[in-house]
Amino acid sequence: MKTPIDHQRLQRDPIEILSSTLQLRGTLSGNDVLDALERTTSRSLPERLRERIAALTDPTAKKRGRPAPTPHERAVHDFTMRQLDRKYRRLLGDFKAEKAGADGQSPSERAYQTLAYDMKQELGVLLDWRSLQNIHSAWRSGALYDGGKNVESDDFDVEIDLQFPSTLDKE
Repeated sequence: MKTPIDHQRLQRDPIEILSSTLQLRGTLSGNDVLDALERTTSRSLPERLRERIAALTDPTAKKRGRPAPTPHERAVHDFTMRQLDRKYRRLLGDFKAEKAGADGQSPSERAYQTLAYDMKQELGVLLDWRSLQNIHSAWRSGALYDGGKNVESDDFDVEIDLQFPSTLDKE
């Protein structure tokens, strides 16, 4: 006699699932709530109700990846990057004046290694000098917080303008 698949799985309480998901992620997606409701009622919910629940739940929970930084976090990071930029320019000038690098290191590499060690308190983590160089470069070019500019369009002229901004606009 075969046991049905529904009886083979360990059944968990949908409320328990929601509370553990909320504890782990700090937020619930519409799919989590819908799944719990459908498990509780043992049937699929009407489409209109599904849309209402999706509209009421946290829209940021649906997104994957890191959440966008808050304005406060962005301001603190920007302030730290300005400090790093000033220190980098000063160190780079000092190391260029010395001309002799340990193990043939470039002045830029030496400056970033020094900054990565010295600014671990401000940055919150100890970064590899290459990671710090990439973050600093992205900040200087304005690409660090470029999340809102990535818009896909069916209009090729708009897409070209987004991908290749005119240099005349900057002058």
